[in-house]
Amino acid sequence: MDEKIRIVHSADWHLGVMSGPRVANELPLKFKSVLDATNELANFVEENDVDLVILSGDILNRGNPAPLVLNSLSKILKKIIDTGAKVVFLIGNHEVPGWGEHPLKIYEILGIEDIIVADDATVYNLELKNTEMQIATIPYNTLHNRQFEDIVAELSEEINPLNPSILVTHIFVRNARLSGSDLNLLPDEPHTYSDVFLKLPFDYVALGHIHKYQKILARPIVIYPGSIQRMNFSEAMDEKGFIYAEFSWKKSRWNIEWRFQPVDTLRFRTIDIDIRNQENPTLIIMKKIESYKLLNEMVRIKITRTQRDLKPNIKVIRKRITDMGALYCKIDYNTITETLERHADSKVGIEKGDSISRLHDYITKKRPDLIPKREELINVAKDIIKSISRK
Repeated sequence: MDEKIRIVHSADWHLGVMSGPRVANELPLKFKSVLDATNELANFVEENDVDLVILSGDILNRGNPAPLVLNSLSKILKKIIDTGAKVVFLIGNHEVPGWGEHPLKIYEILGIEDIIVADDATVYNLELKNTEMQIATIPYNTLHNRQFEDIVAELSEEINPLNPSILVTHIFVRNARLSGSDLNLLPDEPHTYSDVFLKLPFDYVALGHIHKYQKILARPIVIYPGSIQRMNFSEAMDEKGFIYAEFSWKKSRWNIEWRFQPVDTLRFRTIDIDIRNQENPTLIIMKKIESYKLLNEMVRIKITRTQRDLKPNIKVIRKRITDMGALYCKIDYNTITETLERHADSKVGIEKGDSISRLHDYITKKRPDLIPKREELINVAKDIIKSISRK
């Protein structure tokens, strides 16, 4: 037990997102950027002699992916197992099909021994560096009819405390910090709380589902690696990457050293411009964007105006941003009505009793754990409402 066991933990690739812009005749930017990030992961596995790659669910974006998506995934997995590493692939909610078998079943059918498709709650015993690594898996599809706490209690009884152990699961930990793309999580979906993990015999808990990288607990180590690539403007400030961990036997116990390994990500930039009471709004916007370096960035221009103000020339603005090397340009209007202007100094900037006010009250009264993120969540909700109203 003198050798270190090297682990890579990743989740939420959402491979297969085809929406959004393309560059020339290439693949959609979001799809290509995920492929680039996962190839960084595969290269890291090869360069660092990694023994085990844990994929904690939602590696695919759909339960019935197109051949291009499945072929792309297979190339990545082959690149990983060709290094000698084993893969544990947990089924997340996005891999559950509407009917029939999930798409990862093909690796089991083909008998690819180095890829373990974890589609049931069980414990796997893997021989790594002459050590038996215990890996308990609780995929998303097992959580519909049973409580997480009941399942994990049963699996814990099979764990030998003398051997290293990892719990792999795809679940919403209720006190986790949310990314902007996590706001569609429902309060009644399968979930648990962080204190549940304090009672478990596992050395490391490899979570998936939440897109923001974060450590939930230090002992045992409980981590969301987050999604591997930025997908929208709400994730502009989120770090993206995966976890690298080393297990070693020291002083009669298993010691784990870990770090977050960042990958190259899409860069999203939002530029807020107020053109109220301006005689030449296009000129104001052009001057503002000239102060930025927009090369290879996804750009959003948020224009604040009233209904009385002149509209800028969007075609000219888009062309200039593209000429500056931006990959994509999105224009959003924040049109201030007289009612909103009268209430501009209120706590949330809208009339009492509307959707935003109810969200504010809900977080304050029902979800005090989200109060530190309340302003961010409210701003995202405002953007969503504005987008819907424009349509």
